[in-house]
Formats: sequence, C-alpha cells, structure tokens
Amino acid sequence: MKKLFISILLVLGVYPLSVFAQSDCSSALMLRFDDGSTGCMTDSKFFSIKRNISAGSVSVIDTVVNPEKYYIAMTKNPKTCPINYMRTDWGGRNLTQSNILNRCEDEIADRALKQNKSPAGCECEIVYDKTRSKNITLSKPAFEAKTRAWLANIQKSNQFADQFTDEEKKSNDLFLAEFMKQPDGASSSVATNQAADKRLQEELLKKQQLDQKEKELAEKARIEKEKALAEEKRIAQEIASKGQLDKDAANKARLDKEKSIAEEKRIAQELAKVQALEKEKADLIAKLQLEKDAREKAASTKVVSDEARILALRKELEKEIRASIQSETSTKNASASPKVFANRKALVIGNDSYQKVSSLANAREDAKVLAESLNSLGYKVTLKLDVTEKQFKSELRSFKNQVQPGDEVALFYAGHGVQIASTNYLLPIDIGGQSEEEVKDEAVSLQRLLDDMNERGAKFTLAMIDACRDNPFKGSGRSVAGGRGLAPTTAATGQMIVFSAGSGQQALDKLGPGDKSKNGLFTRVFVKEMQKAGVSVDRVVRNVRSEVVSLAKSVGHDQVPAIYDQVVGEFYFRQ
Repeated sequence: MKKLFISILLVLGVYPLSVFAQSDCSSALMLRFDDGSTGCMTDSKFFSIKRNISAGSVSVIDTVVNPEKYYIAMTKNPKTCPINYMRTDWGGRNLTQSNILNRCEDEIADRALKQNKSPAGCECEIVYDKTRSKNITLSKPAFEAKTRAWLANIQKSNQFADQFTDEEKKSNDLFLAEFMKQPDGASSSVATNQAADKRLQEELLKKQQLDQKEKELAEKARIEKEKALAEEKRIAQEIASKGQLDKDAANKARLDKEKSIAEEKRIAQELAKVQALEKEKADLIAKLQLEKDAREKAASTKVVSDEARILALRKELEKEIRASIQSETSTKNASASPKVFANRKALVIGNDSYQKVSSLANAREDAKVLAESLNSLGYKVTLKLDVTEKQFKSELRSFKNQVQPGDEVALFYAGHGVQIASTNYLLPIDIGGQSEEEVKDEAVSLQRLLDDMNERGAKFTLAMIDACRDNPFKGSGRSVAGGRGLAPTTAATGQMIVFSAGSGQQALDKLGPGDKSKNGLFTRVFVKEMQKAGVSVDRVVRNVRSEVVSLAKSVGHDQVPAIYDQVVGEFYFRQ
C-alpha cells in the first residue's frame, strides 16, 4: 500500500487561489470548487511542489493532465490527527474513491504506529476528484485552509524545504501558529490565512509590478535597438545595391556600344566586298561587250553564235560571282559563334549503348544533330550521350536548377522508352530491373521532367520524345508487360509534347535499305523544319507531322507523330 507519496500539494502557498486571474489557465488545469468558484493549478504551490521520483522530479501538475482518473485524499482534521497526511493516486480504470480512502487511512495508521501515536478519530476524505464536473469536493475556503496547513507542516518537518522561499516560510510559520490557536472551521482558517498574507501579498505585488515595469522597459529598449540596427542594415544594403546596379548598367551600356561598333564595322566591310564584286562583275560584262562588238565587226556571219557564246560565258561568270558571294557569307557565318539567349535552355539526351536490353543505332546521332540545331537557334544546350541511371537523374536535377521563371525550354530524348500502367518511362543504358516495380524505380518518369519544368515556372516547354519503339524487355524473360510505343499523355499549360509516333506505332530509323542517313525519320525532318524563319513552333510541329506521315507511307509504314499542345501564345525557333 506504500506507493508514491507525492508531497507536492498545493501551496496556495503565499497566495490564495481567489486572487489569480483565470484567463491563461487551460481547461486541463482549471480547478472547480464545490461552492462554484474556480482557480488554476499553476497559481498554487500545493500543485507544483516537486518530488524526486527515480530519475526525475514530478509534480501533481505534471501528471494530472494525462491520467484517466486522478484523486487526492487528505485527513479530515489536520489539527487533531497525529499526522497531517495527504495521498495522491492516478491511472487505472478500476481505481475508485473508496480504494483511495482505504489506502489513505491504512497509511495513517501505519505511520502513527511507527511514531507511537494514536490514529483514533483520524479519517481521510477525497478533496480532489478529476472525474467530477466539480474537481474540489470542498468549498474554496475549506480547501485553502486544509492545504495551507499541510504545506506549513511539511515545511516544519523539513520536507521539500528547499522549494520554499523565505517569504513563504515566514508566511507558513505565522499561519501555522495562528491556525493551531483558532477553533475548527473554514471561515476562521481563511481569516487567519488572509490576515497573515495581506502584508506579504502587498509587498510581493509591489515587487512584481516593479519587476514587470523593468522587464517592459528592457524589452522596449531591446526592440528599439533591433529596429535601429535593422534600419542601418537596410540603408547599407540599399546603398550597396544601388552602387552595383549603377555599375552593371554602365558595363552593359559599354558592352552594347562595343558590340554596335563591331557590328557596324563588319557590315561596312561586307558591303565594301560586295561592291568590289559588283564592280568586277560590271568590268567583266563591259569587257565581254567590247569583245562582242569586235567580233561583230570582224565577222558579221558569226554574230548569232558569238552572242550565244558570250551569253553563256556571262551566265557562267555570274554564277561564279554568286558562288563567291555565298562562299564569303557562309565563311563569315561559320566563323561567328551563334548567339545564345539567356532565357533559352535545352537538355538533349541520346542513348544507344544499352547493356542489358537491345542496343540502338541512331539515338546518339539524333541527339547530336538536334543539339547542333538548337545551339544555332540561340539555345544554351546540355548534351548527354549514353547516360546511366545515376547520370540521368543527376543531369535532370542539374538542368532543373538552371531553369528560371519565364524561360523557353526544349527537351529532346532519343532512346528506349516503355509505358507501364499508362505512365511513360525513359530508360538509362544500365536498366536492369526484372519486374515492373524495379523498372519504375530505375527508369525516369517523363512526367517528372514535365512537372519539374512547370514547377520552375518555364514560360514555354517543348518536349520532343523519340522513344516509340518495340518493348525492349519483350522476350527477355522479365515480367515487364509494356506495349509498343508510349502511352498518351497530358500537357500542362505552356507545354507542348511531341512523340515521334502515335500510340502503338513504331518510329522509323530508316526509309528502306538504301537510306544512308545517320538520323531517324522524325529527327531529320524536325531539324530541317525548325530552321525555317518566321514559322511558329506550333506550325513547325504540324509540318513535321505531315512530312513524317508522307515519307513513312512511301515505304508502306504508318507513323503519325502525336502532339499534346497546351501552349498559350506563339513561339518561334527563328523570327
């Protein structure tokens, strides 16, 4: 019967419960007295005295919030019983008030026997019952007097003495002396309590007010200091930012001017060369004309044949001049690096050398030619060939981080792809999964690429996927049941997705045995169409589809590129 004897009870200690406000008291810690009044556990030392239990200290407040049942039993008359005894118990569905009372009275009798005192007339009563709507079974005055007497006694017996302040010890000594002189009764006990505490309450209240004012002033000073420091930091940042902006603007203006001067110089040089060629042409024509006139005078019978020869010679010379001009222009264009636009970014991947499924022949070359074409159109191109799973996923993360809101993004993939449960997956060259779940873990979801671009705020995303081939796992003994080609998909706003062939169709790599091109049908047509100036991307894609359908039918094959378009506005590869 000697369970935990928690002597933590409630010092209404220096302050009676009636003086505390209840606005900050949670419902779990609210005290409801039998006379209808209320209080809060956190305002009373009775509920907060700590007792060391095994590894740590606990109080009634620590335990009262969680248990299903909780009781506090005390002696009915703390003045006449040999021991002022209090017992707390909690937890357990079978716990009853009668059990707690019996254990309390057994404990009193046992302790009285040890101290050679008579326990006659000492009974226990439940003073706190968590299961009731009114937790305290006594009125507030009676409860205050009983718990105050208990606190004074445990202090006098040196129990938990280190948990009492000097003011509390003085108040408790005074209360105990007066309490033992007074007749029994809650009203006289409360009067004694109030008289003993009044002066100390006033002093403590005054001290609390001063402490509070000090804290408020200190907090106000801290806030003002933080505001001043923040303002100084903001001003310094604005000054630094303005200086940097001015510097950047000056640098940009200088670079723009230098570019403009260089461009004017280049144009002037080209015009001078064209003029020189035109002069050479005029001189040659004049020379031919003179030769013609001379021949006419020398032999009138040969006029017709001479004129024909001169005309042929003239055409040949004009052809040579045009070729010379075109060659000069092509040389200049080839020597100049293509202009790259900051908001145009492209990721191009081509996989041929598969390790555990059938290899391919054109994917790497398709990726190379597509990357060159995008680069010539001002895209910053990331080209990767024969990527493993680790490389594939790493490149996706890296490219995603490069994309900024408002960018125009191009994605091109040539290699094996499969559809599993209507979801399309692109396969790295080291794909080795034996089941659909393993393949999904090792492959890269096409939807992930599209979601990444949408998440980064790309203004326009064009995804060109040349992966519509036979299921690479077919006949390998693996339990991957994807069909031929890719499954239909859905584009987000601002996205256009183009598959090299429709659902269930196979994309052609060659137009028969005599086709010597290194590139697949879809890629070679796309590269040609995207270089046309003044044609919108929307029209380019549809031109590609028409041309691919026509060429595939010429060799008896059905291949219709699938287009999924949610683009708003018009975009161009070349204006």
